[in-house]
Amino acid sequence: ERSAPPPSSPPASSPEAPGADLSAPHAVRSLGRAVSRAFETNASLRARFPSDPHRFMESELELHAALGALRDLAAEPAAYVHLLRSGGAAAAAACLSHENVDLAAEAAGTWAELVLAPEEARGE
Repeated sequence: ERSAPPPSSPPASSPEAPGADLSAPHAVRSLGRAVSRAFETNASLRARFPSDPHRFMESELELHAALGALRDLAAEPAAYVHLLRSGGAAAAAACLSHENVDLAAEAAGTWAELVLAPEEARGE
């Protein structure tokens, strides 16, 4: 029986990498597309192998990491429009009702940070 390979860290130049320059529109769009791809891959694997979690476990780890990377965007609220255009916001919203409670909680935390950070910056 083969075990799943350990999740790999994203390369330093990838938009998912910590510290990526999210003030650049292309980086935000790339991050949004990464979230969308991770969501679609996970949904596809869950649909194909609903009774075999080992087949979709790695995709859930990747989706969790992609959602977590969105939190860095809280420091750049002006870039949110690029997240919307990339489809990343829709994928992150869909994760709020994910079957995996940990992913749903990560999505909720991510959204809370994205929504509350701009308000805190304005002193509201």
